[in-house]
Formats: sequence, C-alpha cells, structure tokens
Amino acid sequence: MLKKHQEYTNLFNREQVSCWEGCVSIIERKKGGQGTITFNHSGLGVVITPPGGGKHIFPILKNQKGADGALLLSKDGKMHLYLIELKSNLSLKDWAKSIEQCKSMFLCSLAVMGVLKISITQIESVTCCIAYKNDKMAQNTTDPIYLKTFVGVKPQLTPLQAWQKKKITLDHAKISNVVTIERDESGNASFDIL
Repeated sequence: MLKKHQEYTNLFNREQVSCWEGCVSIIERKKGGQGTITFNHSGLGVVITPPGGGKHIFPILKNQKGADGALLLSKDGKMHLYLIELKSNLSLKDWAKSIEQCKSMFLCSLAVMGVLKISITQIESVTCCIAYKNDKMAQNTTDPIYLKTFVGVKPQLTPLQAWQKKKITLDHAKISNVVTIERDESGNASFDIL
C-alpha cells in the first residue's frame, strides 16, 4: 500500500524523511540519554526524523516539543503510524513531556503524509513507543499537577490516566495506543513490528 506513495519521498531532505525496508533505527543523541532503538519489520516503511541540534521538523508548529522520530509502515495492506520517543528516565513528569512530544510528532507526520498523498483516514492505527532506561513512574504519582484536567480545552485524559490506560488523545480526534520498551544499560533497544 505504501509503495505507490514512495516516489514522493524524494521531495524531502533524505536525512529527515526516507523509505526503508527490514529494519530502521531511531537515534537519541542528547547527552546523557544517548541510545538507539531498532525497529524490525518485513515490509516497506517511511522513517521521519527531526534534524539534529534540537531543531524541530516544522518550526511553524506551536508545539515545538518534537519526539525522536516516527515510522509510517504498511502491514497486511493497512497503514500504521508509530511515534517514537527515547527517555533516560521515565517519571510521571517525563511521561507528561512525552505526551506533548508525541502530539507534536503526530502533526509533523500528518504534514509529511500530505506531501506523500496519504490521508489521515488511511491510517489504521497510531502507536506511541516510549523507550526508557530507568522506570520512575511509581514516584510522585500523587502529585496534584498530574491529576488535574486542563481548563478551557476539550476533555482529555490526565497524564496519569493516559499512563494507566496506555492511551493518548492526539489532535484530529485520533487515539494512540502506548507501548513501553525497556532500553539496555547502553541505552539501546529493539522492537519487532509483526
């Protein structure tokens, strides 16, 4: 299904958007959190990665907290989007930040999909993959800031509720499942997409 859209990847800078088949790695270069997560998939995919130096893919977006990457892939004739964020520590505060990073990467992915002539309605599922080294979620789970809902916005899950349900509400009414992946001591991990 993705093959007919592949030709449009040449409209992008190859370092930020490119096709892949087999396995692809998303790299975290930030000091103290360095590591790589490798995704294994038998089909064709498109990888989206932000430029280095803390720059955002689309500086015109209000939310500038971009994730480490995204994968758009075809599986069983359907398209799936994976939003990827690597964390050294995963506390509730880090998780709240990860939600914003995934939301921003989702919007970036939608923009890339537009150039690839892929509609949001063609996406069967969205999955947010959080790869972490140190699990600190049990700490500070009662901090009131993570239990309150936001005033003046559509009702959505608090960060704690999102963690417990393993779901994130994205823009355009899309719901993302959450997958957590533990990184090894060197900061690396792998994930098989069946």
